[in-house]
Parts: sequence; structure tokens; C-alpha cells
Amino acid sequence: MPLKPIKYGFKAYVLCERDTGYVVNWSLHLADNESFDRDNSKTHHIVLNLVEGLEWEGYSIYMDRYYTTLQLFIDLRAKGIGACGTIQMNRLHITKEYVDIISKLDDREITYFEYFKDKSCLALAVWKDTKTVLVISNFHKQGDIEIERRLRKKDRAGENQNEKKL
Repeated sequence: MPLKPIKYGFKAYVLCERDTGYVVNWSLHLADNESFDRDNSKTHHIVLNLVEGLEWEGYSIYMDRYYTTLQLFIDLRAKGIGACGTIQMNRLHITKEYVDIISKLDDREITYFEYFKDKSCLALAVWKDTKTVLVISNFHKQGDIEIERRLRKKDRAGENQNEKKL
């Protein structure tokens, strides 16, 4: 990685337990390992290898946008593994109608979609903060999500001044 301060080293992919940080499974990155399926990304292959043996045990995994793809979430659901994580807009392959809805969100506004792909239903939550944030899940449903409104410090300061005027 040319922009990293230390350009050479090892890269390990690790699946850890949430509460203790206990390592459940891990894999060392091998640059010459080209045994993955060409139809899916390398990260897709890495995640499926890490969760091997955990099928139908009731586990849920959380990941960042580096690993999250629609096909991965569909494949994990087919194996009985829940998955939730942030996703990039260009990986969603959504219609222009949904793109317009997302782009018109006001500051601090949130919306939900049920996304259907290959007979699988995925929940997509979108909110606008300083940037638009997209979270996708293969085990949450729109009714499962509780909305909690939090105010930023600058918004709270404005409310306090309005209260004093009353």
C-alpha cells in the first residue's frame, strides 16, 4: 500500500467475538492465493471462509463497508448467518427513484427501505448526517428498528436559548 507509512507487512483478517474480543477464526492474507470465485469479490471469499463452520448456529456478524456487498449478505442469509453493516451507494444497484429519495434527505433525517434481490429481503436504513450513511441488514426488519433522535451540541444550544426566551 503506497500511502501507508510502513509499506510492507502482514495482513490478517480476523473474526472476533463481540464481548470479549476472543478470536473465533482468522486468515492471513496471501497475495498469490487466487483460489476465490471470479464471480464474487475477494472480500466475499474472505468473509465466507471466516464464518465457515458457524452455519445455522444463530450468529450475527457486523462489518464495515470494505466487506459489505449485496451478494455476500444474500449468501450469508442462505447459510443462516445474520449480517449487518454499512454499505457504499455504488454497491447497492438501486433504481433512480431510490437514489432521488436518498439525495433529497434533509439534515438528520432517516428513512428505511426493504430491498428485494434474488428472492431475499434486506433492510436498508439511510440517514443524513454530515454525509449520507447507508446500513444494510439481512436479519432486521423495518418494524424491529427503534428511532432515537439525538441532537448535536449546536442544536441543543439553540433549543436552550429558545426555552429561555419563553
